[in-house]
Amino acid sequence: MAQDTALAGVRPAEFHVISIKKFIFMYAITMGWYLIIWFYLQWRQYKRSTGDNVWPAFRSAIGLLYVFSLFSKVQCALVESGRDYEWFPTARAIVLFTAWIVSNATLLMEPEPFLFVLHAGVLALCCWGLAGAQKAINFLHNDLQGKQNQALSLGESVCAVGGGVMWVLLIVTSSLVMDMPIE
Repeated sequence: MAQDTALAGVRPAEFHVISIKKFIFMYAITMGWYLIIWFYLQWRQYKRSTGDNVWPAFRSAIGLLYVFSLFSKVQCALVESGRDYEWFPTARAIVLFTAWIVSNATLLMEPEPFLFVLHAGVLALCCWGLAGAQKAINFLHNDLQGKQNQALSLGESVCAVGGGVMWVLLIVTSSLVMDMPIE
C-alpha cells in the first residue's frame, strides 16, 4: 500500500476535503464542469489512502457512473470511523444520476427558454447532491468547514475565470437567440 504522508505509518485521509463555499462557487462558476475535477480529487485521494487499484482519471471522466461506488466508500469510511452522519448517500446518487440522464436527453432538443430553467434546476440539484457528499467527507475528516482547503489555487482561479467567461457568453447568446424573429 503506497502512503503519501510525512509521518511513516500514518494513513492519509481517504477523501479530499474542500470548503463547502469553495465547492459551491467552483461548481456554479464552471457550470458543473468542476464535477470532473472533484471526482478526480476524491478518487486520487482514495487511491493514495487505501492503495486500491483505481484509475482516478478514468473514474472522473465517467464520474457519474461511479457515483454510487464513491458515495458507498464514503459511507463505509463513516461507519468504520464509528461516527454517525446522516447524508442519504443513495438518494443523492440517484438524484445525480437522474439529473445527468435528463440533462443529456435534452441536449438534442431545440433551444427553448424552458430548457435554460431546466438546466439551472439540474445544476442546483447536482450541487445539492455533491455538496452533501462533500459535507460528509469533511465531517469524516474532522474539518466540517473545510478550513484546510478554502482558498482557490492558481488552477482553480483559472477555471473560475474561464467559467465566468462561459457564463457571459451563455447569457449573451441566449438573449440574442430569444430576441431573434421567428420566420
